Amino acid sequence: STFILPLDTPAPEPHIWNELEANLKSHWVVVPRNKNRGGHPVLISSSFVNHLNSSSIEKEEQRLDLQIRKLKPELFCAIPFTEQSILADLDTPEDFKNYTDFFCFTR
Repeated sequence: STFILPLDTPAPEPHIWNELEANLKSHWVVVPRNKNRGGHPVLISSSFVNHLNSSSIEKEEQRLDLQIRKLKPELFCAIPFTEQSILADLDTPEDFKNYTDFFCFTR
């Protein structure tokens, strides 16, 4: 299995990683969710990696989120969390400052 965490996304709290891993046993992909939005990290199984490697995927369909959406519902698991950290996306220096200012006061 492999965790996927984009470079512009801060690592969430340790219990989130543990909860995702605990739910991978019977799924190919496990994603944290907050307010009906998928977040990070995404945990993918070796079965899903093998499926992707053995599939012929058109260039415009190669994004991981698009391939995850194509999974049968029983192969995908979304775990609800209240933590905002799973939705953080730090594209600019201002995003980073706002994130660090917010989390310095809430932790």
